[in-house]
Amino acid sequence: MKKVIFSLATLLNATFIIAQSNSSTVIQESSSSSINITQVGSGNSSDSFQVGRSNQAIIIQGSDTHSSINGTVTQRQVDVMNDVFAQQEQQGNTISQIQEGRNNVASVTQNLDSSGGSNIAIQEQESSEFGGASAISIQNGSDNISRSIQSDSRRSKVTIEQAGVRNLSEQLQAGTVNLGNQAKGIQFGSDNVLLQTQDGQFNDAISNQGNSLLGINGSTVRQEQIGEFNSASAEQLSDNTSDMDTNIIVQKQNGYGNMAVSIQNGTENSIDIIQDGMDNSAEVTQFGSKSSATINQKGDNHSSVIHQEFGFKSTVIINQSGGF
Repeated sequence: MKKVIFSLATLLNATFIIAQSNSSTVIQESSSSSINITQVGSGNSSDSFQVGRSNQAIIIQGSDTHSSINGTVTQRQVDVMNDVFAQQEQQGNTISQIQEGRNNVASVTQNLDSSGGSNIAIQEQESSEFGGASAISIQNGSDNISRSIQSDSRRSKVTIEQAGVRNLSEQLQAGTVNLGNQAKGIQFGSDNVLLQTQDGQFNDAISNQGNSLLGINGSTVRQEQIGEFNSASAEQLSDNTSDMDTNIIVQKQNGYGNMAVSIQNGTENSIDIIQDGMDNSAEVTQFGSKSSATINQKGDNHSSVIHQEFGFKSTVIINQSGGF
């Protein structure tokens, strides 16, 4: 059975709407089906709900010549091998994607072709079986928020890319079953915050802020992992045009066999690594002046390595407790 409901028009699988403050709702209970909705204007809302496998839902708000301001998109899928995609332009928009099942894919793009910001993207995926899920969110502009949550996942991947200032990226992979997942965050611009949290085993957290051409300052990376054989890597790169970069990296790991690696360049940056457990390793590399590196390790058989080069007035603190 397949039901399709629209508030302004009733079509099968596809609709195109040009006006102000339109709303659409689509419900499908079938497999190998598709939804394609386009809305142009301000204050539009679109909801889709699919139950079944191998379904696809595409919702686009805005176009190359028309804006999308204060729009909302909600997409939900239940079952396996499903795909959702949502795109919005300009500012004040919100996208929410929810998927339950394995081998699902969720994608968001906001403000790629126009100026603006203050957009929100939220992705939630649950997959307790092998095959996992995949989520990607891409945002341009300022004051954006992108949050991806994957629960009870195995071999799942989440990527958030943001370009602009004062953006927040948050990735959470947690639950009773979490194994072999990857969280990757990429940000360009200043005063951004990147948060990553993972539970379980054999997980990877990867954070990259800035590069040699598009440097950063005043940005923060916080990574937290609980479990065994996890790895966390964070890189903050300046373009060497600022007298004071003041970037911050904080990495926390609880468990055994974990590894934390941090790299920074520029001035007045700081790195803090905290590890509790056994057989953990920490490595810090800093290029520049007036930077600080602190490693606190509690437990047995830990290792620490710190490199500081090409600077002055930098500090190093290593605290190791435990052992025999």
